[in-house]
Amino acid sequence: MAAGVDPNAEKRRVAQESLTLGQAFDRFFDTRSSLADSTRESYQRTANLYLNDWKRSPITSVTRQMVLKRHQRIAKEHGQVTANNVMRHLRSVYNVTAAAHDEFPPNPVNILTQARAWYPERRRRGAVSAQDLPAWWAAVMEEPDYARDFLLIALFTGMRRNEIAALRWEQVNLEERALHIPKTKNGDPLDLPLADYLVTLLRNRKKQAGSITLGLPEFGQERPYR
Repeated sequence: MAAGVDPNAEKRRVAQESLTLGQAFDRFFDTRSSLADSTRESYQRTANLYLNDWKRSPITSVTRQMVLKRHQRIAKEHGQVTANNVMRHLRSVYNVTAAAHDEFPPNPVNILTQARAWYPERRRRGAVSAQDLPAWWAAVMEEPDYARDFLLIALFTGMRRNEIAALRWEQVNLEERALHIPKTKNGDPLDLPLADYLVTLLRNRKKQAGSITLGLPEFGQERPYR
């Protein structure tokens, strides 16, 4: 202190420089405890698959050039959308980490914006038009009952496929014609009214299903009733 050195500032600097990228992801999960399971899994996949070789390095050692090169490599090996998502995850984790420190280097992912290096993404346009709906309906009716019911619930509720696959009977109230989702993608609960068609569909499922779940695996992962 007599020499003009702030020992507390020095301790903060050392702690900041020793924080690894892997630890930053762990702290991010602790801070964002309300993340949906699918979002958490996506971030974990980023850390464990695409940035695994950086996890033991200090997060402050990630440079702008490292970000640019990794972004390009992921795009070449796994696709442009994946490359963008990985860097969005890294940007979020870095921002949350930086918010806990008084002095922190600028986010290196910002180079993608400054260099206009983000890959263009087209929004999905997979909606079934009103004109094609009768043909879609006829095709769905030819599916096995669990796949058919999965798709019909998606049609009438707009729920995400992982939400439908995770449905449990305790979330379904047939008497009040309501469906309760404890946590959606944004972390909030959601209550949905059930149309007459869905009430009948769910009553029929309940007669057949022999488990606490509705027996609706994600579409494409076929399995019989349990």
